[in-house]
Amino acid sequence: MKTGFMRHLRSVRARITIVATAVFAVAFVLAAWGLVRTVDHRVRSSARSTATGEVNDLEHQIFERTPLNQLTPESHAVYFQVVDAGSGHQVVGSNAPTGTTMLSFDARGTPHARALAGAKGQTIYSQPTPVRYPLFNQGTGFAQFHQGWLIVAASFEGADKSVTTLRHSLWIATPLLILLVALMTWLFVSGALQPVESIREEVEEIKA
Repeated sequence: MKTGFMRHLRSVRARITIVATAVFAVAFVLAAWGLVRTVDHRVRSSARSTATGEVNDLEHQIFERTPLNQLTPESHAVYFQVVDAGSGHQVVGSNAPTGTTMLSFDARGTPHARALAGAKGQTIYSQPTPVRYPLFNQGTGFAQFHQGWLIVAASFEGADKSVTTLRHSLWIATPLLILLVALMTWLFVSGALQPVESIREEVEEIKA
């Protein structure tokens, strides 16, 4: 009888531990998945906002007649180019491989963003923005304005590294936390069932 009762207690303890651990594991995995998705969405939205902000800032610099070789983006994580509307060649650019452009033109001359060779990581491209950029004549000192297109690309490299680091951390932390919860549940249930075992022993003594 004693052996059967002890087996029953161990069975109850095991079932409670398994159920509690399984519920925690499912809840934690879902929460971790949601966290990774949320962080990934936010850092990518931040990259898109950076690209849009850089377009506005560079467009303002061009409007203020800043020399093209002095155009400066606020973020080091972006590429930008001013492409001449007539020739389709890059007039000026930052962090971009020489001789490559981020724009292609269809038969109507409408520009479209294209992947930049040599860019690190995945990139998000802004809409091509028309600009009138100045080219100064060194002889006269006057500026001639040309029609061009401004394009900005923001790299997801830093964002992808952050998400990858978070994902790897969760891969390590998840099994450790599940094991910890299983152990704590086992100990808690054991303590909770101890009075039951004490009562059983007292009943056995009374019967004896």
